[in-house]
Amino acid sequence: MRRSVGLFAALFLVAAASPPILQAANIPFVRTVIAAEGPRDPGAAALGDVDGDGRADAIVAGQNGPLVWYAYPDWTESVIAQGYGTAGALAAGDLDRDGDLDVTLGTVWFENPNRANASWQVHPISTDLEARDVAIGDLDRDGKPDVVLRGSSGSAITVFKQNSPTSWTRRDVDPGIGSRGLALADLDRDGFLDVVVPGRWLRNPGGNVLSRRWLRRNVGAWNPEAALDVGDLNRDGRPDLVMTVAGRPGKISWFENPKRGQSRWKERVIDRGPLDSARGVKAADLDRDGDLDVVTSESRGKGRLLVYFNEGQASRWTRQVLGTPALRNIHVSDSGGDGDGDILGTLAAGPVELWENRLAPQASTPRILVFSKTASFRHTSIEPGIAALQALGTANGFTVDATEDAAQFTAANLRRYQAVVFLSTTGDILNDAQQAAFMAYIHQGGGFVGIHAAADTEYGWPWYGNLLGAYFASHPAPAQARLHVEDRDHPSTAALPDPWNRFDEWYDFRTNPRSRGVTVLLTLDESSYPGGQMGSDHPIAWYHEYDGGRSWYTAGGHTEDSFSEPSFLEHLLGGIRYAAGLDR
Repeated sequence: MRRSVGLFAALFLVAAASPPILQAANIPFVRTVIAAEGPRDPGAAALGDVDGDGRADAIVAGQNGPLVWYAYPDWTESVIAQGYGTAGALAAGDLDRDGDLDVTLGTVWFENPNRANASWQVHPISTDLEARDVAIGDLDRDGKPDVVLRGSSGSAITVFKQNSPTSWTRRDVDPGIGSRGLALADLDRDGFLDVVVPGRWLRNPGGNVLSRRWLRRNVGAWNPEAALDVGDLNRDGRPDLVMTVAGRPGKISWFENPKRGQSRWKERVIDRGPLDSARGVKAADLDRDGDLDVVTSESRGKGRLLVYFNEGQASRWTRQVLGTPALRNIHVSDSGGDGDGDILGTLAAGPVELWENRLAPQASTPRILVFSKTASFRHTSIEPGIAALQALGTANGFTVDATEDAAQFTAANLRRYQAVVFLSTTGDILNDAQQAAFMAYIHQGGGFVGIHAAADTEYGWPWYGNLLGAYFASHPAPAQARLHVEDRDHPSTAALPDPWNRFDEWYDFRTNPRSRGVTVLLTLDESSYPGGQMGSDHPIAWYHEYDGGRSWYTAGGHTEDSFSEPSFLEHLLGGIRYAAGLDR
């Protein structure tokens, strides 16, 4: 077990020079040949829960062969389609928002029938493009996944905005750099996904992706043939980049996202190598210590499959050589649902392999899921909030996973968590199938924590309103206010001062939550700040048991500074302990 970082510890500054690479203590991986005779010359692969059982299946496409998927755990092969070649452009996502995983292969997507032995319907996105990279994400926050492609020549990027699953509007943008490598991530934390290529990123023009200009931003010099991934490697709340050289021998580095007020990305070399044509790279927490590790594989030379273990906020790395399979594609997901990352790859000759992580289970360690998807206003306090909740988990013995991917709301996945935190979510963020999975989770005793704008979410879903306790109505400007503790026999208020004076944005609600039977924990004194609309009884935090589960809500957390206030963090910790059943 690695040394954990204290809740209020300062970030460790990483030197620009390459830290020494040490040999890691081996974590056991079991190599499984999923398909010895897989699609001929497999050019693309992915991991995803195709059949909705909560476990990641393997999806593979050959250059001139079938597109197939293999069901975990016995890896039974099912054909999605025949005769669709690929140059590496395969991705999985719920394009039609019906709750199951569809597959995109270049400029065509295949609709998951969600029925055994049923045919996958083919839908063209475009008819005049070839693609070597593809990514799926909601670029304009309209709730419909869009598709971004990188062509087989040059540096051009093509954005396809989804009007409907069968109608797409195209826009070409050019980053002016690179020829391989593509990712989507909100690098500037404005709530919109940006386009990332090796050495540069394109800033999303505020959701108006078809007409406004995508501004170029430099990251650093890099080989045009590159593999890349995005993740918060140093746990400062900002997504970083990790890149390898894909077309020749080279190094592997991560680039640190600049702090506020700065513009320069700093390169941090992980391993100068040289690595010989590392054509895939992924950032994932393989050892469950809360830090993202890095996985890559050489497709030439020694052909090593390598894991670089992050020894704490990317300050030091240790390397483990898993084997020498010379994999051409790298994908990481939790196939077995045991909380660690498994590695999928393909070989040039055709076999499909899974390197399954056999780290000892941590069944006794509680897990919390922090969900921060936004479909309307996005709070700048989300990223500091995620970092603070992760630090609370590290300091208090529970694991925190953070996501904005609503596809994680499946019955099988939610069973892994003692509580789900809606951190300033806004708008309609779950489709019908995801809502059903979340309701079933609560029915079975799950916990819910709502923070601030969780009350500005899912207005058209009455069940959620009852779970939450009250919907947001309005708020005046942020102000210093006086709060009173109404119930001190609760872990979220037991240590708070009374009165509690703090600065935040203070919500008014459409109804008084007492009408839904909640127990009020804190009330606002409207005489202490201007603009309150609820009168002498103004609840601002509460809890109740609902529909088989437990629900706790606080309206605090609008400001970034909230998540560095010791009293507010104690308040949150007590709410999480209640919702997750950790106070018993």
